[in-house]
Amino acid sequence: MERTRRLMRAAAAFGRQAPTIGPEAFRRLLDAEPRFRHMFGGSKTALRDQFMSALSTALVTRADVGRFPAATIRRLEQLARENRKFGVAPRDYATLAEHLLDVFGERLPAGPDSGAQVDALREILDEAMSLIAAAAVEADRTDGPATYVGRVLEVQRRTRDIAIIRVHCPEPIPFTVGQHIPIRSPLAPGIWRDYSPAVPPNPEGLLEFHVRIVDGGKQSRPLVVASRPGDEWVFGTPRGDLGRVLDEYRGPLDDDPPQGRHHLPEPERRELLMIAGGTGLAPLRAMIMESADFPSPPPIHLIYGARTPGELYDLRTVWELARNLPNLTVTTAVEKRNDAPLTDPGPFSFHPNAPLPRLGVAADVAARMHRGGELAGKTVLIAGRGEMIKATRQRLVAAGADPRFIHHDPVAETTVAREAGFPVLD
Repeated sequence: MERTRRLMRAAAAFGRQAPTIGPEAFRRLLDAEPRFRHMFGGSKTALRDQFMSALSTALVTRADVGRFPAATIRRLEQLARENRKFGVAPRDYATLAEHLLDVFGERLPAGPDSGAQVDALREILDEAMSLIAAAAVEADRTDGPATYVGRVLEVQRRTRDIAIIRVHCPEPIPFTVGQHIPIRSPLAPGIWRDYSPAVPPNPEGLLEFHVRIVDGGKQSRPLVVASRPGDEWVFGTPRGDLGRVLDEYRGPLDDDPPQGRHHLPEPERRELLMIAGGTGLAPLRAMIMESADFPSPPPIHLIYGARTPGELYDLRTVWELARNLPNLTVTTAVEKRNDAPLTDPGPFSFHPNAPLPRLGVAADVAARMHRGGELAGKTVLIAGRGEMIKATRQRLVAAGADPRFIHHDPVAETTVAREAGFPVLD
């Protein structure tokens, strides 16, 4: 019992001080290992904050429940896969652990319990770092290249803030619909940012990304404003599992299931309600395209939201999909009817057969269209920025949606780090 309490005290103390322990430990790592100085480029701060946020949460969980839960182990293993793109070796995690322990010990108030807390933290920190290092070794053995290279084929400036960029990778990236892929462009050296392909995987290695300028974004603005055909992009390991929702729909429906007491009827497949905010359309559009090839595609209702009609940057494409896919229904939603000057709808934001967008944010439109408990029977997929995902989930649950059937990517790592008290860079 005393050991458990000591582990919990050590993990809690580390979690409280992680936002300041991390910068100092990483500084010492860079001083001790010169090869690290140029390894992370402009991603140093974001990488550090994400790593420390995930690690401190994992240690607190380990101390609390006595083991690393499966979800925590998966997150630590994913960290190892993501860090491969920087050239981090499995042995580097033990070196980082020593610096973290040194800084942690220095920050503890002097007292008879301080040495015991350092020893307790070492126990669970070594366990966590061993998991990460083992995952890195396994990824080197099974996951293929740490990075892939592609060239920009086409850039379409759809709005003042949004561009669609098509890329070709000679060696196709092994991803699944709904995942996002880290991208490094020569326009923002050393900075990685995640984008979701808007098309399903294909043997030709063709990718399409929808990129919006994020306020203050160090990579998004150059990508939208200055990307040109021929630019070379580097890609890291894909991550995310939003596309797993489609797995239960991939097989054909059994129109004549066997009867009898030993054969229960097949459960009725739930309809999919997809809610896209801005460029969050990209992963959902890829899922719609992939599901079109299923033997029995599920009914899909896509609610495509934007601030103004002109920002429905891919309306023409999704409306043509709806015209050709009998299982797809599309509703558009805008927060304002009128666009700002010089931002009127372009050719891709308009379709002659598309009805007038409904007024309101996409979550409110969804709630108004599914009154009377209808949301409870839907499987909901949400894609957009972190703030949009949180607000949409809360609105739909309040309107009757079953939270067990609401799916989205984990809120952006930067949002998690910010809420934990870490400084965040774009």
